[in-house]
Amino acid sequence: MKKCTIIELALCFFILIFTIPSVHAQSIPITFSSPMAEVVFDGKWTFRTEWKPSSLDTIKGGIPLRTAHLDNFIYIFVDAVPDTSIDNDEDNAVVCFDAKNEQSSKPDSNDYCFIAKLSSNKAITLQGSEESGEFTVIKNHADLIAIGETSDENDRYSKVPHASYEFRIPIELLERTDVYGFYVGVYDHSKSQTFTWPSEINLENSDIPSPAKWGIIYSPDKSLPEYDLPILVLILGSLSAIILSSKNKKLNLFYLNR
Repeated sequence: MKKCTIIELALCFFILIFTIPSVHAQSIPITFSSPMAEVVFDGKWTFRTEWKPSSLDTIKGGIPLRTAHLDNFIYIFVDAVPDTSIDNDEDNAVVCFDAKNEQSSKPDSNDYCFIAKLSSNKAITLQGSEESGEFTVIKNHADLIAIGETSDENDRYSKVPHASYEFRIPIELLERTDVYGFYVGVYDHSKSQTFTWPSEINLENSDIPSPAKWGIIYSPDKSLPEYDLPILVLILGSLSAIILSSKNKKLNLFYLNR
């Protein structure tokens, strides 16, 4: 019988720990990114590298969507390049999370949506209700940021002024997990049109679709949530034991063959 090499053992070990969750086609991998601490929350791409260290996806209509997480927050940037008709307080973007990824037909208490309006730093938080089966406005978390602004010459995707939105979502509100139900809607008031992710959702207004239609945002390496110290110690200790064991075997063979 073929014996496993040290590399094969280590690979199997990591596959068991960092198994990617089973997700359907409409999914977004979210990345850990320490440079997110440098983001300037003014609703636009402020400097050349600001949102570059984040995952890139595309919302229907060709809208770049950047996502990342760091410490206690999920960071989201929505660059609504097609929306060049600036309608302050009317244009908006909404990001929604199903904290338990239940994909229920009606919103419940672990479904949250966060709205940023153009030219406004006043976030709006919505929470689902089991009683009504609808979203209702609740008090904003103290650390929530949801802000919209008109882009300028620093924008990475277009120099033509357009709507853009920045979000900093407190993970504490959602609870820590490696997979959430996820939805993004970008409303262009002048066209009475909402650009959506997942792309197959079709809306003619700014309504929020049923959580059953949302996609998924997930952490491939399970860095969201971050590992507790005891688990990290276990991982590092196990790897060290495997490596030391292999070295000792090679050393013993060396002396036996002298």
